[in-house]
Amino acid sequence: MPENQTPDLTKVPTEVLMNYYGHQYDRMGKLEDQRTAITNITITLSVLALTFGFGDATGFSEVVAYGLLTVMILANLFAITYIVRTNSWIQTHELRAKGILAARFSDLREFDRQTHAKHGRWALSRWKIQMYLHVLLLLLAVVMTTLLMVYY
Repeated sequence: MPENQTPDLTKVPTEVLMNYYGHQYDRMGKLEDQRTAITNITITLSVLALTFGFGDATGFSEVVAYGLLTVMILANLFAITYIVRTNSWIQTHELRAKGILAARFSDLREFDRQTHAKHGRWALSRWKIQMYLHVLLLLLAVVMTTLLMVYY
């Protein structure tokens, strides 16, 4: 099929389309669950790095502190990269699902549009909250590394 040609979904059985539609949302859910798991692991690593790196002033070791801050920086960079990358896949799955509704189930698509919850002006999506959290932890690690270099 040529790239600019719209597929004719009228020939596809309804059951197949509905399974495909459900599969798109299943994939989105799994990707969001993976992002949440990576965020949880990264937060845990960051808290452990801060606790063990700077929790005991008497047993302070610059090498350990630098190592733990490096782990914290790398973990948060990985999490940010993963969140950005999975966001494009989630959007792809959502476009596919909405495309099926628009092509074959226009009444359902219209209902979907009309029943979408209105978000406030300052509302943030889950992935943006995760991104800001990782950026904050990354900046904290960079600032602490800088302070460590200056004062020790």
